[in-house]
Formats: sequence, structure tokens, C-alpha cells
Amino acid sequence: DSVLSKIEKISQLVKLDNTYERKYSFENDEVYIYVKNKTPMEDRSKWAGLIALYYETLYYSELEEKIKNTYDLAHKAAYFYQKSGNYEKAFSFYVCAAKGCFSDLNYHQTLIHINELKKIRAYYKAQEILCIKIDTMEAECYEHMGLYKKALDKYTDNIQEYELNPYYDSAYN
Repeated sequence: DSVLSKIEKISQLVKLDNTYERKYSFENDEVYIYVKNKTPMEDRSKWAGLIALYYETLYYSELEEKIKNTYDLAHKAAYFYQKSGNYEKAFSFYVCAAKGCFSDLNYHQTLIHINELKKIRAYYKAQEILCIKIDTMEAECYEHMGLYKKALDKYTDNIQEYELNPYYDSAYN
């Protein structure tokens, strides 16, 4: 428990607000830059991995307790896994965050998570079926937001991709 408390305090160095933008709790930028420059890259990656594991533990704990809105913890775990270079876990948690936001009708945040998923695809090859579902979710977000031209363009792009995919029929199962 004391180790987790320390990790929680360290994780507060990088806060994620409701818009998921980076915010620092340092007194000023000079202190942040000093700490960042004094921390070796490999240590930053290790700390990010420990912090991600902490948020993953909290996420699953809250899932077991059936607490709503666990997607915020999923986002934090994904963010820190991404910073640690564990793209497989980051991808998995961004998917959880996107699904949670989508089910809460928070389409703007869903699109933020989908954009992170797209960045991770450069480092991690996810199952094609999952990528198709994510791309479809993106189109649905635009549709629900009333951005019909964007939705139509995304659906059109997806249909062209699906026609080349032998698993097209199973994408919606």
C-alpha cells in the first residue's frame, strides 16, 4: 500500500483533466523542466509503467465494484502505458475508454480516444476486426454529433476497406 501511495503521488506530477490535456501540478514550468531533464529516459519509461499498472489495478477494482465511469481510469492507464512503450496494453485501455465514453454518449471524448488509438496503430498491430469496429465507432460519433458529411465520408472509407476484408460480415457480430 505504501508503494501504491507513492506511485499515486508521483502520478500527480502529470494530471489529466476532463479534456485529457496534459496539466502539470508543479509550481512553475522551470521546476517541471528541471525534474524532467534530471530524470533519465529509461527511468521515465519505468515510472510510466508503474503508474500505468497502478491505474490498471484501480480500473479493475472499480469494475469489480461496478462503479460507473471507469473510462477515466482506463484513459489514465492507457496514457501511461503509451508513455512506457507498452502499446498493446495502451491500445487495450484506450479501447475500454472509448467504449465507456461512447456508451455515456460522450462522443467528443470518444473521438479523442480513437485518435490515440490511431497513433498507437503505428507501433502495435491490432486485430483487423477490432480496427474496423473502432473506425465504425468513429463514424457513429460523427453521426450522433450531427456532423453528417464527416460521418458519411468515414462510412464510405470504411465500406471501401471492408470490401477488401474477408471478415466484413463478422465485423458487426
